[in-house]
Amino acid sequence: MCNSGRALTTKLTLALCISFALEITAKVFITNKSDRWGRLGHNLMHYVAAKYLATKYKLPFLYQPFIHSKLLRLDRVEQRYTPDQKFSEKIIIKNEKLLQKYVAQNTEPRPTLCIADFAIPIPSFGIKLRNDLKELIYPIEPFTKIDFPKEPTATIAIHVRRGDVVNKPQYWSKQASDKLYIHALGQLLSELHNDKVYVHIFTDDKNPQAIAHKYKAALKNKEGNTNTKSITFHASHLSYISTKRTTDFGWNNAQQSGRTIIADLFAMASFDYLIRPPTSSFSMLAHFVGNHRKVIVVGKTTGLEAHTLAYLPHHLRKGAPA
Repeated sequence: MCNSGRALTTKLTLALCISFALEITAKVFITNKSDRWGRLGHNLMHYVAAKYLATKYKLPFLYQPFIHSKLLRLDRVEQRYTPDQKFSEKIIIKNEKLLQKYVAQNTEPRPTLCIADFAIPIPSFGIKLRNDLKELIYPIEPFTKIDFPKEPTATIAIHVRRGDVVNKPQYWSKQASDKLYIHALGQLLSELHNDKVYVHIFTDDKNPQAIAHKYKAALKNKEGNTNTKSITFHASHLSYISTKRTTDFGWNNAQQSGRTIIADLFAMASFDYLIRPPTSSFSMLAHFVGNHRKVIVVGKTTGLEAHTLAYLPHHLRKGAPA
């Protein structure tokens, strides 16, 4: 780790230790649900939700390690939950209102551990908390960053979720149709006018290149003057939890799957623009840790209709939390 990284870790550790020492007499603690079978994005969204609740309601946070968390800064600085810490009760928190209700109804609560088991909408975060969390959700070890082509003036990442959610109605919010992706991409390209654009499709589909060819052909045949000659398409396979794969970015050692997953995550986060499905944790997390100019969410967010939703950077959003 570089000197600046060590200094940051030391600073964060000291701050967290002081905070914990001041609040150790508290009766209600917040922790993240650590899902043994969950993927990195899924577990990290629980961590982010728990940190949000702990900060907003001034409650001490106890960290539960999860898959690949030891590769991130947070593992070195957070106060850990240990089995010898005794609580009178443990409560699963599925949304913020449940915590509000519990705290309001229990003016003198017994020692309680509230376990965050949900994801907080990204616009809910103030810029300070989000920046603090981005410092914690960062790899300890150096990783190879994406090598963008030299010519493009804009880069677009698209997360096309397929794999285990295809043809399963219960996962309707984790995916979107090719038609919606193509429509969103076409709209975004029209905003960029004649800029040279690099489009990278991240997917767990078995044939990533076929998706790239399909999207490029659809744009070429679409009404209008989309110049596909100025657009470079590429695609790579995401397996999320597989131990036997390589990646276009970062570590290529198949025995280090956690590192390849984290490298893919930060590759997706490094693009100018991101198009993602509504509730896929992996690209939600890339959205959270990234600094995209715009994020477009495509798919069914209500279960009734499909549409697109654009997120602007924090400083351009009216009424955004400080």
